[in-house]
Amino acid sequence: MKLTAINLQGRRPAVQDLLGGQIGMMFLDRATARPHLDSGKLRAIAAAGSRRIAAYPNVPTVAEQA
Repeated sequence: MKLTAINLQGRRPAVQDLLGGQIGMMFLDRATARPHLDSGKLRAIAAAGSRRIAAYPNVPTVAEQA
């Protein structure tokens, strides 16, 4: 998969573009992502930190997927 970095005008418009399908993925902080993850509107594919997130134990870290 090829990824292309794009600059958007802030987090809120970026999340709206993600939810609307205009962009396919993004790195997002947990506080912003949580309501969308909990509602099922978004799906986490990896945690960027060194260990898994307690609230989402089934989401592997990026390092675990390498």
